[in-house]
Amino acid sequence: MKWLIISDRNMSVEALKNILHEKFPHAEIFSEFQDDGLKLNFDFLCGITHSVFLCPLCKNNLISYIAGFLLGQGAKIFTTDTRLDSDLLDSGLIQSFADEKDLSSFVLESSAEILQEQLEEESYDYLFENGYPFDGENFARYIEKWNEGICKRYVDAGMDVNITDSDGTPVLNIAARADNLDAVKWLVSCGARLDSISKDRGYTAIMDSVWRGNAEMTRFFIEQGAELDTISKDGQTMLVLAVGADKTEIVKMLAENGANPDIKDGMGMSAYDYAKLFKKTEILSILEKYHKEQ
Repeated sequence: MKWLIISDRNMSVEALKNILHEKFPHAEIFSEFQDDGLKLNFDFLCGITHSVFLCPLCKNNLISYIAGFLLGQGAKIFTTDTRLDSDLLDSGLIQSFADEKDLSSFVLESSAEILQEQLEEESYDYLFENGYPFDGENFARYIEKWNEGICKRYVDAGMDVNITDSDGTPVLNIAARADNLDAVKWLVSCGARLDSISKDRGYTAIMDSVWRGNAEMTRFFIEQGAELDTISKDGQTMLVLAVGADKTEIVKMLAENGANPDIKDGMGMSAYDYAKLFKKTEILSILEKYHKEQ
């Protein structure tokens, strides 16, 4: 982030610079004075992300030109001049304020939003310049490969962590199917919904972790409060999946945390019924505690 303040010689900029240093401690902050004759060059202006004009733009053609150049570079402009050139005003990219106090109050109150907007723009530009298309399919690909740096760039640029790939599979499910607990934890920390359902199998992410036999990941989802009785497209619960795969540890975790062993699938069989039918003694002894006589 690189700020430029252009001011009349008689107008103090110190208070505003102090605010900018406080709210944007990692930003570069420069000031130029109109009455000295501006010593700016266009290489320097190309790096400006935000600019404050504390002088009437209409009194100096060079300042109006600089403002137009900065807008063309995508910089944000704030000014206390309410008599802007109509073309600049019509751009909708300049925010004007009645005085320096109002402008300073805006910066104080909106610093988080300004930082977030800048982060989004920088991250999007990084992805574009390095050949990473900004779409759900590519985000899902890097979640599956688990490239944390690139995935973070996508999210910083505004990617929705609840997006699905072209098959309708949420990226959280994709991470679970890849057995990547780090990716799962990161997505959940970014706001991924635990109980979104994939279009292919009708699984939630915890169902995918159960299907994969990943006890550690299943435990994580349970701790996060995932729904444990979701029914898949095949009419099965995750407890049925765990029983069928002889995943005793996962069966125990699910049952102890409230998964219902008596929900019937499309064939009229429950997790308890399957354990009993196939004489899965250890699993049956776990489910007996939670089974209700029919």
